[in-house]
Amino acid sequence: MPVVSTKPPRVHPSIQPVTDPTDIVFDLIKRCNDPDDPLGVVEADEEIQKELLKRGEAYHSQILWRELCFHWCNRDEGLGSPAEVRSLMDDVDFVGVSYKALEHALCAEAQPDNRYSEEKTREWVAKSPVPMAEVVEGSIRFNTLSCSHFTQGVRSIEAGVANSSRRLGNGTNYDIGVIAEKNKQIATLIRVGHQMACLKMAVAIQVSLSFRAYVAGA
Repeated sequence: MPVVSTKPPRVHPSIQPVTDPTDIVFDLIKRCNDPDDPLGVVEADEEIQKELLKRGEAYHSQILWRELCFHWCNRDEGLGSPAEVRSLMDDVDFVGVSYKALEHALCAEAQPDNRYSEEKTREWVAKSPVPMAEVVEGSIRFNTLSCSHFTQGVRSIEAGVANSSRRLGNGTNYDIGVIAEKNKQIATLIRVGHQMACLKMAVAIQVSLSFRAYVAGA
């Protein structure tokens, strides 16, 4: 049986930050860190995503919500807010889902020999003041880099965790059947997952290193 680590992953020395000024990714990182450049971080992220998809360093895949968890460095390792997750699900119930926004959902492959993100998310669930979906050991294949609160909320609805809402459930638990009676499209999204852009594991690490290296040296 392979050894699986639950400590912060070490970066392999072969993975180095992008420093070539002619590289589009480097240029986008530089621009979004320039206060005089109108390109914002979100816009730069989308352009980097397009470039990596073009290079074959990222791909689209239909991913089940139960296969996703927070990336360990999300919000400076704070991961997220349980209250915001619940609030977002209420918003989804009232105003629906922006499928246009979901087109920009981004995740990264989880390292098969390191479950640190999975373990951190499991700790976050255990400490949550409101019920959240259990993270089954070994079930996580991808870590979210965007839409993380939405992902956790949908995971909880899919798992049918305790919730008093009668709009998203039966007054005791979340219930996809209740949601399907009002909105089959959202119910299907919860059941079958969503097609996301996914960064290959080494590429996700490299882009993260590149941002950090540029900011540190700027």
